[in-house]
Amino acid sequence: MYVDNTSNESVETGSASSGASVFWFAAGGALIVLDQWLKHFFFSRNFSWSMQPWLQLVQFQNDKFAFSIPLRPAIIFSIYAVVLGILILYVHRNYKHFRTWDFFGWTLIFAGSVSNIAERIIFDYVRDYLSLYGGSVINAADIYIVVGLLILILAKPKK
Repeated sequence: MYVDNTSNESVETGSASSGASVFWFAAGGALIVLDQWLKHFFFSRNFSWSMQPWLQLVQFQNDKFAFSIPLRPAIIFSIYAVVLGILILYVHRNYKHFRTWDFFGWTLIFAGSVSNIAERIIFDYVRDYLSLYGGSVINAADIYIVVGLLILILAKPKK
């Protein structure tokens, strides 16, 4: 591993400098904007579309919790607060050891989470539009979260 002694940052691990932090915050903001634009695009038109039997575009106002679990809004927001609090604390304590893939994974997770939570606060539901196999209906923010988790799991350094 190469260490730049002037800045005390690890080049190999991709430790966060102020410039890198700005980049990851901007990337997260851009992902949120993209997700909200897609939701607006699909909900501002009155249509239903099917590319394949397993993939359809629909308009679904999801007022339930993950996996359509029916919970009261107060419980949903309590769960969000606890989970996000734990994740923020973890990232804050460990970001100096993150590699580029870690930053990318966490950026996807936080962008997807913030976008969906903001929608639930504003509308009391999350706008979903991509129906998979006629069952689950998701949006880009959901995809960000899943891809971010996969990156964090698969990009772990080998010991």
